[in-house]
Amino acid sequence: MPLIYKFWPSFLRSIKEKREVCVITLFIFLAFLVYHKSFSGRFIYDDYKSIVDNPFIRHFDFVSLWFYDPSRFLTNFTFVFNYAFSGLHTLSWHVVNLLIHIGCAGLVYRIVLLLFQMPRLQREVEGRDRFML
Repeated sequence: MPLIYKFWPSFLRSIKEKREVCVITLFIFLAFLVYHKSFSGRFIYDDYKSIVDNPFIRHFDFVSLWFYDPSRFLTNFTFVFNYAFSGLHTLSWHVVNLLIHIGCAGLVYRIVLLLFQMPRLQREVEGRDRFML
């Protein structure tokens, strides 16, 4: 439990927890709202070079995948599993992309919350409305 929770009355703790659930739900809703039209889409632009015509994502040889393009290893790593799961059916590719974006938004949110729990930042916002943090 974060340090700041020890100093909050119990009713504010429950409000803070409810707020976090609402924020996460909002992230998921907004992500679906933004990406819902892509679910029926096809591969476009650089998808052909990166996915359709990429022979390295068709098997689990991670050494050759690394040497194929080290700067995009993590991306190609996810492509290997996505291709193994569904081939070139675009729906699953778009769903995985959506899940990655939701996960990244959640991580950024948690990092910001952790930053605001640091003692130096708590002193900076002293006297401001703590409920908003």
